Amino acid sequence: PKPKKSEADRQAELMKKKLDKRKQFDSEYDGIQDNEELVAARAELDAQNKLNMEEFDEDDDEAKQKYVGFQAGTYMRLKLSAVPCELSKHFDPRRVMLVGGVTPLEESFGFIQIRIKKH
Repeated sequence: PKPKKSEADRQAELMKKKLDKRKQFDSEYDGIQDNEELVAARAELDAQNKLNMEEFDEDDDEAKQKYVGFQAGTYMRLKLSAVPCELSKHFDPRRVMLVGGVTPLEESFGFIQIRIKKH
């Protein structure tokens, strides 16, 4: 019979698996920098963001949101309408609901890649 692994051995094995998966994920995510089309689009987006910051720097937050939109990480309240009844039946406020969208520039790529990180 196989000897039983101690709890410390199981924890070490689990940690090794997690670190290997994280390393694989990071290597795949970091590979985006090699894609010339994405690099060009990101540079264009960064240039536009810089221009927006210069133009609307002295405006108040409401005016910035009107012309530039909400910044990433901004908390907001959503009002949903015409949603299927199943949403209200199965809605659980203790669970996270992700809501997102893409910019017209991102729509032209034909794919969407996201990275969600728990913090």
